[in-house]
Amino acid sequence: MKQPETLLILDTIARRYGIMPHDVLELSPYELTLAWQCYLQANATIAQRLKQSDGMVFPVFDIGG
Repeated sequence: MKQPETLLILDTIARRYGIMPHDVLELSPYELTLAWQCYLQANATIAQRLKQSDGMVFPVFDIGG
């Protein structure tokens, strides 16, 4: 794996699902493709929502404790 993009993909999927990057390599091609497509869709949805908000700022409140 010489491509930085490949390492970034492994890191991104691992962080999203709370596993170590080497565990991502044990996923089946189907599981890996599904995880990556879910990640891409989540990013697209966030980008669309930000675009629709027209730069509006939403307050964030800590309600955890």
